[in-house]
Amino acid sequence: MNLKIYQSVSKNNLPEYQKEFDSKKLKDIIPYPYTPGLGTEYDLFKEIHKKVRPTEPWGLVSSKFEIKCPISLSEFMDFAKNKFNAGADCVFINPMLVNESLFLDVWEQGRIVGHTGLDIIQKHLTEKNYINQTPMGIDSFAFCNYFIGNHLFWEKYFQYVDTILNDLYMESSSGTQTGAAFSGSANYHKNPTMNMKPFVVERLLSSFIEKYKNTFSFSHYKPEISHYELKCGRLYGQLLYQLSQMKNASISSKSAPQPWHEIRKKIINNRAIFFGLLHLDDPNEEILKSIVQ
Repeated sequence: MNLKIYQSVSKNNLPEYQKEFDSKKLKDIIPYPYTPGLGTEYDLFKEIHKKVRPTEPWGLVSSKFEIKCPISLSEFMDFAKNKFNAGADCVFINPMLVNESLFLDVWEQGRIVGHTGLDIIQKHLTEKNYINQTPMGIDSFAFCNYFIGNHLFWEKYFQYVDTILNDLYMESSSGTQTGAAFSGSANYHKNPTMNMKPFVVERLLSSFIEKYKNTFSFSHYKPEISHYELKCGRLYGQLLYQLSQMKNASISSKSAPQPWHEIRKKIINNRAIFFGLLHLDDPNEEILKSIVQ
């Protein structure tokens, strides 16, 4: 089966990336230029869907894919092809291994790391039955929008996200507490001026998976212990792998994840270790490139 992966590339960096793509002859991976500061990743999804209208399964990933992920983009492409050939509607990889190990779901993650007002938005979306209040294991916990979907998936996903965004825009227009939280600052350390929209949309993939797991066939890339060690070193990597195993076992058995909770609480309460691990999960591209050069 043919797939297409578009990789978002700043127009300022397009010549550099184009040479790399051409040298590797990555015919199924296509650079997609964008203007920094204009729109969000979700806006690029909609733009590709409207202008390019791919007929095969497709996805859009950021240029940071191979910095964040423990596998290459080509490896993910091969994995996805096998899953689509086996009948998948959507294939995703979650590069944030630390986050999945430490948090019960993607919404809790946002609350704990400090996205002010996300709890208000989550409560509103839960009350309106847009999202389910359920724990998320490796089969639904997903950050960074690294996914590929077929036509049926994209149509339903766009409908789902647009319905929620329109609801939140109406809340903003009405001046409600939910609307103020949605239009206000997300308290994002890399860009304090960003509002909550991209952080809500990023979490909606996981909620979409949970809500429609019996409607669509979802496949996820399952990380191995070596992937945790690659991101976090041997000792912390092994610890986080074991935490993920504990959490997912409790979800499968529908039991209270008390032992997992007690261990992860020690990590979260030690802010130096906690934020250090989060930075390993999401490395600083600028610093890494300066070291390489």
